[in-house]
Amino acid sequence: MKRTFYLFFALLAVAACSTKEPKVSIFSGQIINPADNIAFLISEGVTDTISLNEDGTFSKEITLSHPSYFTLKNGRGSTIIFAIPGEDLKATINLKDPSETPVFEGKAADINQYIHKASAIARSIAPKYRELYSAPLDIFVLKLDSIKNEYSTLLKNSDIHNKSFLELENARIGYMIRNLLHDYPVYKSYFAPEDSVNYEDDYKFSENIDYNKPEHLHIAAYADLIMKNFQLLFQSISSAEQNVGKSEFEKMVIYFEKVDSLVSDIKIRDFIKHNSVIEAIQWSSLEVSKNVVEHFLRSASTESYRNIVANAFARRMLLAPGANAPEFTLSGIDGAEYSLKDFRGKLVYIDFWATWCRPCLMEIPHLTKLKEAYKNKPIAFVAISVDSDKSAWEEMVKRDKLSGYQLYAENNWQSETAKNYQIRGIPTFVFIDGEGKIIEYNAPRPSNPEINLLFDKYLKTLP
Repeated sequence: MKRTFYLFFALLAVAACSTKEPKVSIFSGQIINPADNIAFLISEGVTDTISLNEDGTFSKEITLSHPSYFTLKNGRGSTIIFAIPGEDLKATINLKDPSETPVFEGKAADINQYIHKASAIARSIAPKYRELYSAPLDIFVLKLDSIKNEYSTLLKNSDIHNKSFLELENARIGYMIRNLLHDYPVYKSYFAPEDSVNYEDDYKFSENIDYNKPEHLHIAAYADLIMKNFQLLFQSISSAEQNVGKSEFEKMVIYFEKVDSLVSDIKIRDFIKHNSVIEAIQWSSLEVSKNVVEHFLRSASTESYRNIVANAFARRMLLAPGANAPEFTLSGIDGAEYSLKDFRGKLVYIDFWATWCRPCLMEIPHLTKLKEAYKNKPIAFVAISVDSDKSAWEEMVKRDKLSGYQLYAENNWQSETAKNYQIRGIPTFVFIDGEGKIIEYNAPRPSNPEINLLFDKYLKTLP
């Protein structure tokens, strides 16, 4: 079996491209039926914003030192774009309907048309996950080889002669296949738990992955592959017997030291660490976040990642204890409108959730018990749905007779409420005092007994 993997990995060899002087390119065009008036252009973990006109047209200067892939996002829609330094690119594209063929103009038009077709292959794989990941390991590898051949055949028949792109695209294909391979234990345990495998015993994904290719960092599949492996590393460090009893910050320092020992390239080191710091800012306590941020800023030298972390922490401070909680006005399941100010004089426990979110659903029984325990106390239980399908939310709330204030955020993740509360993952719980000030962002979940202690403590502060 190991021989099969080593032979398979050998097929995924990739080539590098050289870095040249930066040149400015104009990326322009139109997003058909945009979800809102802002689009995002993402590469190497850095996000740039594009302002859209009312009709979805836009024009954006981008500075490139080498041909690069970007992810273009608007609302929940996204696509991959390829840009060449000094060459303008125009695109007319419907991100809500990926089956609609986009129109590209410019030197990279044929390349981007090919990428759109390649993306269709990727989209066709997701509905087949159960069949794909339920297969035994050797059959699974053969299926991946077939998928790789489908990508390679499409590229070969594309009649593209740009050598730099062909090298990068062959690398990208390899990384996409490697990501599917990496996910085998996770999906295998989900689709076929009786025959599950694990990373350590069955194969080692860290072998043959080059963590020192900054020239490939703009390839999202390469960046994803790096982060998947280092997330596993962080989990192993956190659960290691020798680290039991260590603080969250101490474990993060150990993790950073391990990153330094495995990765020699400074930019990729900073890329890996900055992703972990952003997660800490989102999910850890303010004290831990502050310590992790300061530690990162002392050691990191990549300006773009330093800026991302500094800005993220500054935004996090807007939701620090004692800060005014962002106001909102949202429609409830009963058709009425509710604002945060309506709950003045009461403690407010907000649950950002969605009907499709399994961890959210697992908290509902605990939340129901919590509501019952404090039903005669001045606590407002507010649930804010970020579902994209409003009817699914309405159906579940009514069917399951969910109590409390059940509110819906139009535009879900892109709603002003979700943005103001910096919702990047769910469930997220926020605890607010009677004057509308933050007590705790990322408050304990209903399943955590600590929330009862917080409720009891702050109920005593009410008049």
